[in-house]
Amino acid sequence: WAQTIGGLVEPSRRAWTDHADALPDLSACWACARLDAPGARAPALLFGLHLSADPATAGALVVCGDRQLAARVRVEVGSGSDLDWGAALAQRDRLIDLARAQRAALAELRRGLAEAAGLPLAPKTAVGALPHGVAVRVPEDAEPSTFLVYLRAERSGAVWLPELAPVHYAAFRGAQGPAARAAAAELSRWLLVPVGPGFTAEDIAHAVLGVVKTAEYLGIRWRTDPARAHAYAADLTARYGPGHDAYQPVFDR
Repeated sequence: WAQTIGGLVEPSRRAWTDHADALPDLSACWACARLDAPGARAPALLFGLHLSADPATAGALVVCGDRQLAARVRVEVGSGSDLDWGAALAQRDRLIDLARAQRAALAELRRGLAEAAGLPLAPKTAVGALPHGVAVRVPEDAEPSTFLVYLRAERSGAVWLPELAPVHYAAFRGAQGPAARAAAAELSRWLLVPVGPGFTAEDIAHAVLGVVKTAEYLGIRWRTDPARAHAYAADLTARYGPGHDAYQPVFDR
């Protein structure tokens, strides 16, 4: 109930916000993590920091909105003498590098998808956390289920957003039912292409290529730029002759 969807959107105001699958949206320095930043509205934020069972990287980050809340949290987790401040400082330094790497990976994935696939992308939002992927929208010219199956065959690791956060069943009851169905239908058109701070250039290129190939199979590549799509298709026809089985747009100019 308190989780964001892959760090893409922020839930309504809560006592705390769970960014366990995301990273703080830091700039070059740790001091830039501020609770009064756009999107950071909850009194407490939880970050998972891409942690593991390894004691060297175990733990989590809780960012409190004020000193009183921080003091209460310290009481709950133990006295100050019980805390491993060396480990905490190591996590701080590690976090800066992770956030920098994730920001760069996200930018490169978004650039590749925009330039090569030409499908609608979710806008970049300021929710106080770096998402763990880029959301791609399947245009009305294609069926979301078909797109998802083709994309998964490319081993892109893509996730269907309704799998992460389906519309709650209570929303379908009563007068709000039609609106909930419309929201579910729109949600079904969104896929999350994941990326992490450890992704290499090859990993990102593979993720982009999966979306590009799927969009090309289904005739929706460069849906956001119809003129380019049709010019590309005309070039293929000139090269291979009419009746070829390469890219053919399913939408008008």
